[in-house]
Amino acid sequence: DWSDTSITLVKGQLRKAGIPQKHIEENVSLVKGFFPETFKQYNSAPIAILHVDVDLYQSYLDVLNFFYPFVVENGLILFDEYDEPKWPGAKKAVDDFLLKTQLTLQYDAFVKKYFVIKS
Repeated sequence: DWSDTSITLVKGQLRKAGIPQKHIEENVSLVKGFFPETFKQYNSAPIAILHVDVDLYQSYLDVLNFFYPFVVENGLILFDEYDEPKWPGAKKAVDDFLLKTQLTLQYDAFVKKYFVIKS
């Protein structure tokens, strides 16, 4: 469904969402490639909101294991495909990851998505 993920398209979607061009230019870094090869380009900046939208089991685990240490206390980790029948690996990966943490999975009925707050 999302075969076009070019940098141009993604930046266009950000502008459509109301994010000013200047903010995108100054604060958004898009890295083209596959997990986990692209992780080495991450600058180790603290993360307040980690929105995980990677569909597959191994990608979820790779992203959570790599980025979790950078999520600040009280930071949010949002799971896009959790509990969606089309993406069973997402749920399994999140469940497997949460077994290693003290985090409590929560559900937001308004957006119909699951998340955790890092404590």
